[in-house]
Amino acid sequence: MNASSLLLRFPHYCLLKGIWKTYFKSFHSSSNPGSVFPYAHEFSSVPMCCTRWMLPSQRLKRGLCYQAAIHQPTEGLSDKEQRLIDKLHSGLIQGHRACLAEAITLIESTHSRKKEIAQVLLQKVLSYHREQEQLNKGKPLAFRVGLSGPPGAGKSTFIECFGKMLTERGHKVSVLAVDPSSSTSGGSLLGDKTRMTELSRDMNAYIRPSPTRGTLGGVTRTTNEAILLCEGGGYDIILVETVGVGQSEFAVADMVDMFVLLLPPAGGDELQVMRISAKTGEGISDMWDKMTEFRDLMLRSSELIAKRRKQQKVWMWNVIQENMLDHFRSHLAVRDKIPLLEEKVLSGVLSPGLAADLLLKSFKEAS
Repeated sequence: MNASSLLLRFPHYCLLKGIWKTYFKSFHSSSNPGSVFPYAHEFSSVPMCCTRWMLPSQRLKRGLCYQAAIHQPTEGLSDKEQRLIDKLHSGLIQGHRACLAEAITLIESTHSRKKEIAQVLLQKVLSYHREQEQLNKGKPLAFRVGLSGPPGAGKSTFIECFGKMLTERGHKVSVLAVDPSSSTSGGSLLGDKTRMTELSRDMNAYIRPSPTRGTLGGVTRTTNEAILLCEGGGYDIILVETVGVGQSEFAVADMVDMFVLLLPPAGGDELQVMRISAKTGEGISDMWDKMTEFRDLMLRSSELIAKRRKQQKVWMWNVIQENMLDHFRSHLAVRDKIPLLEEKVLSGVLSPGLAADLLLKSFKEAS
């Protein structure tokens, strides 16, 4: 079993219980008494994981280190799935917009097998992304900007004018427009492409409406992964437009380098230094100058790189929390009790805290 196969079976982690009995055949004693460091030399055939066991002061501790083995053949994938991943990865890094669109559709899928395939693709893109950043002297390849504001503030109008200015200056712009979802189909309602007609026809721009599917605040769990795919496709300016209902501002701040709040005239901010007219283009260039000044300052202070590392950790836990909540809701021990207890909370028979305690107790007893 190779690395990609392990990744497919355990997409979020790799448990090596029982494997060490087979593979741990070589032992090397250190000079420190009471410490033993057995190494699994046969793990060269499983390059994704290496395990080190330590026994200081008669206490066994285990350390795991993970390595993406994306260049190894993939036993867990069918030939059709392997060809799909190779096609999407190759087309993506060559800048084909159709492959980028198909890759984002894959990561947005809720189908369990497609989600696993998407993670293999993301690992390949992530490896390529790291290589490109190393060639760029460790600097980020793209500038990520979050945009939000109340309905009618002119976000789409601004983005179209702003994006056209950037593409004319030689940049490649990707717009990830998080869109409210239809309660019937789950698809996007606003249709940002219809409101950014000129930018959507620009070959150096890519607009992707992304349905929220009920996500609080309008930022989907796959938005962060879509950013990575866009950067892998050569887009150096990533604009993330959110619904602007309040909660989304906090979520988008954990995935971008800079956050911009757009307000309509007389929106209550009497200290605005610069007002922008997106229709005439007045002030757009000045705003870009301010944004690049902010980015350069963040880069010089190393704050930008540190911020991105923290964001990755935050999103790891966000995904864990979301998956754990889904697992909790669908667990046999609580699935049928949830509607009953919700009704009792709504009618005032039970307090929310007591209802939660009852559900958690049932979940713990069955786990």
